[in-house]
Amino acid sequence: FGTYGAYADAWGALDADEKILGRIIIDHEHRDGFRDLEREITEFLPTLQIKLASDKVLTLDYDHRKNDIVPDNYGIIFDSKQRIADVDTDSKYFSPMNFAEQTIDRFTVTHDWTLSSALSMRTALVYDQRDLSMLRNAGGSGGNAVNAMTNRNIRTQDDDMTFFIAQNELIWETRTAGIGHTVLAGIEYSDTDMDTVRVGYSLPNIANVYAPLVPETTLTGIAPVVSQGFDRKLSMTATGVYLQDQIAIGKAWKMRLGARSDRIVASDNGVQGTTYRKIDVDDTMNSVNAGVVWQPLETLSLYTGYSTGKFQNVATESSAIPLEPEVAVQKEIGIKTVLLDGDADINLAAFDTEREDYFITLPGALSPTPDGHDRTRGFDLDAGIRPFSGFSVQLSALVQDPEVKSNTLASNAVVSGPVTDRSIQGTQPTGVAKRSGNVWAVYDFQSG
Repeated sequence: FGTYGAYADAWGALDADEKILGRIIIDHEHRDGFRDLEREITEFLPTLQIKLASDKVLTLDYDHRKNDIVPDNYGIIFDSKQRIADVDTDSKYFSPMNFAEQTIDRFTVTHDWTLSSALSMRTALVYDQRDLSMLRNAGGSGGNAVNAMTNRNIRTQDDDMTFFIAQNELIWETRTAGIGHTVLAGIEYSDTDMDTVRVGYSLPNIANVYAPLVPETTLTGIAPVVSQGFDRKLSMTATGVYLQDQIAIGKAWKMRLGARSDRIVASDNGVQGTTYRKIDVDDTMNSVNAGVVWQPLETLSLYTGYSTGKFQNVATESSAIPLEPEVAVQKEIGIKTVLLDGDADINLAAFDTEREDYFITLPGALSPTPDGHDRTRGFDLDAGIRPFSGFSVQLSALVQDPEVKSNTLASNAVVSGPVTDRSIQGTQPTGVAKRSGNVWAVYDFQSG
């Protein structure tokens, strides 16, 4: 598909005393793409590390990325019989002028300070600027009774986004009454600002889904649909504190206890369609994690863990920021053993994860809504064997039962037939496999 690329990576000391170290990565890739889905990616990543003293290191990172792609939101569509249309795989239903361009500039300054053999501190400042401009298709129905594709839309969108993060954390290792502690304590402040403008257009039908001929080649002469657009400013500040203690009791027991609290203030102001509205969110998000490892033998460990997480999604794709954060809970229990004098290892875990209040896009919808709620239970197996020097085989297998728990109603109005609504509860989440696995074999040459 007309793919070519180049990659360069150079590093080393920049002074005689080796107190200033540098590295630079440059990468470029171009691809004409299957079905004309072209992409071009350029990356420029320099790093500078300065040893200020024996116990202080300053690291400067710059990350520049330029991504240009042709988006396709349709793929091969459904026909009037609610089946994937029987057409050549290179058939196209997307508008030929589609594009998406994103530029990312990210600066990071990190200072690592070893105060003593037991105490260290890390301070980081991050500034991230992202610009996104795109023209891409949005809504559209499958083939109707006369095999025409209807309800086609297209939108332009321009996003200007800046992110700032300041983080300071301490790691302290100590022993009290024969019990070891590794304590992590930190504070984090972040500031997010986004300006986003969207303009939507309705497009003419594709007359025959079995012989698709996209009628438009430009937006000239097509009037915008005011109800499909917006002009908004999104912002959020968050201040978080976190504390975690990893506890070692003798040689057989380890425990982990942690908690985090984030105070967030977010807003979404501007015109949505023809209406000005202001949405404010003021919330405190708390999460915890805990884990235990029991190692009765040097070659055998049993472990269990529990963690919760919360995340306030401030993004420009949805029509409004959510009033409630995403929530996740994970439970896990497992066993790990080493066999054959260290030449084989097995790790088997059972897990239960649940995630809710995240964004999903229902059939026929132009924008995602925070109606997501999934639960996944399963088993994860990882095994490795090293039969002789330099050769290893690693195997992973996953068996799980992913299930949608949301009872949100979805409509089949985007395809032909009687219009009905039904709950999506009990269906399988998109893109989540029930079974997966892989095997890797690696050989490292032992000489020459």
